[in-house]
Amino acid sequence: MRGALASLKHGFEYLELKEIISFTAIPNMRSQAVMQKIGMHHQPGDFFDHPTLPEGHRLKKHIMYRLEHLEWKMLNKA
Repeated sequence: MRGALASLKHGFEYLELKEIISFTAIPNMRSQAVMQKIGMHHQPGDFFDHPTLPEGHRLKKHIMYRLEHLEWKMLNKA
């Protein structure tokens, strides 16, 4: 999780990104848990099929998580 937090910090502070997104296959609950713990969230339309995996593949369905710079600043007030 430290690597994920360091990536957010680098993206927002050094690269000055307005939003960072991350995605994973639906069955990958551990990755989803990390994204949630670092403050990322998803919206109802953030599900998609991975374009290079065939229909019926167990990893075809993906979910996208996001975090905006202003949200990150609010989470890191201290």
